[in-house]
Amino acid sequence: IGSYVLSELPFAFFLTAALFFLTRLIDEGKHRDAWLTGLMLGCGTLVRSQMTASIGLFALAWLATRLWPLPWSAKAKQGPRIWPNLSWGKLIQVGIPLALLLGMSAVRFHAHTGRYGLVSENSGINLVFGRCHNKGIHSRPDGQGHGTVRFAPPPLIQIEVYSRDNPDSWLHMDPVFGDFPEPPADVPGFAIDDIGCRKRGCILPGGEIEYKGYIGDQELQNRLVKHCIEVGGWARQFKYSAQHLVMLWKYTQMWPDQANPRPRPKDKDEGWRALGELWAKLHRWFLMVPALCGLAFAFVPRRRPKEAVVAINLWALLFIAAIWLGEVRFRVPYDPIIVILAGLGYGFAWEQGRRLFGAWRAKRAMRKAA
Repeated sequence: IGSYVLSELPFAFFLTAALFFLTRLIDEGKHRDAWLTGLMLGCGTLVRSQMTASIGLFALAWLATRLWPLPWSAKAKQGPRIWPNLSWGKLIQVGIPLALLLGMSAVRFHAHTGRYGLVSENSGINLVFGRCHNKGIHSRPDGQGHGTVRFAPPPLIQIEVYSRDNPDSWLHMDPVFGDFPEPPADVPGFAIDDIGCRKRGCILPGGEIEYKGYIGDQELQNRLVKHCIEVGGWARQFKYSAQHLVMLWKYTQMWPDQANPRPRPKDKDEGWRALGELWAKLHRWFLMVPALCGLAFAFVPRRRPKEAVVAINLWALLFIAAIWLGEVRFRVPYDPIIVILAGLGYGFAWEQGRRLFGAWRAKRAMRKAA
């Protein structure tokens, strides 16, 4: 993806740099690392606002280590405090550059749009895709200066084609509006499979929706999300979330190489698309399982304090994908985290294997001596 002007590459850099400075802060407790951690977190949030998920989950974990065990309980006296170098003072130092950068972003956002926000306002439209599972949203003029705009996320376009070719698969695109075509309340000009299907064709009913107004109207989009949850039911929503998590590793291909952009390679087994597909296979074979097993480190921060910090970042990715949308490209910025976590998982398995083998040899030696 370094060949394209996309946010994934700089976000991966800032995310990994923030993790590096944070773990060094845990080790050494230096003021410099606190300031650098906040700077990297702030820059990463400016690039992709999903950095706030990592920030929020780590903040909750840090608070949990301060509140449980309770300071006056017996368990609290059994060992040193988790992450002792991360004091309130150090976290305030982390928060200052982070707050300054986010404040600057919020001012910029308001200056350009007249609305209040942090970095961008595309979370609403992505939430519609994630909770309604339609592949396209088409906004039409409303007489107030808003033009005709259409947006369609690549992963759902791919899943729609996969659903057509594999109708019996568990991972099957199932748009809410395909089963419940009644228009939701307070959505002007709402229509299903109209102009989008006439221009591009539709594979599944309910895959294209449209309304009059601004394509990024978050209040309108929140009404659509609420409607999809109410009429579709929670069982459908949980299935969507499970599918999103699977789509991080399988059933989707890297965009924009998935679209086969020009110049095209002479041999289909060459080029970035083939390389991306090979990396996806290697990722599933050697990294996915140990990294997912490494998520358990987040629950033992006293015994594995730095491993827990790494695991929290992967939990953040799963949280985002489950609620919004999953795709290989959305996972890629976290690949450095996944590589580290998989290595930690292999190391933990090696340690346990050596311990068990040593215990077995000791018992065998005792039996021989007896």
